[in-house]
Amino acid sequence: MHDTGIIDNYVRWLETLTESGVHRVGMFAARDIRYRTPEGEGCGANATAAIYARMFADGATVKTKILDRATGQDERTVYLRWDRIVTTRTGQIHGLSGMSEILIGMEGKIVSIIEHWNSVSEAPKHNFITRWLKRK
Repeated sequence: MHDTGIIDNYVRWLETLTESGVHRVGMFAARDIRYRTPEGEGCGANATAAIYARMFADGATVKTKILDRATGQDERTVYLRWDRIVTTRTGQIHGLSGMSEILIGMEGKIVSIIEHWNSVSEAPKHNFITRWLKRK
């Protein structure tokens, strides 16, 4: 692996992310990072922070749990399998499962994050994963 430390730190940041901490993505991201989700994309650390900030729209709380990870054959690409629970200010719970494809640049920072998920599905409100994530 090119640099597992950056991914370990990114995972810790992502699993404890709050609205006030989105700007800290610059600790892991290259200045010209490309961040793409099924809902949009941005280029640069500020645009990436803005995309993360949108998760917290309307006072939502967000909990992400990394379930698994793998390293690509090039040893610079990392795949993170995750579940994310978003609870709105009104108490609605939305679940999302996905995978992030992360590329680490030669300088040891993340140069690309491409998130893949099915934006149509929603997790049941009372399943095991939801209860477990709420306790964390």
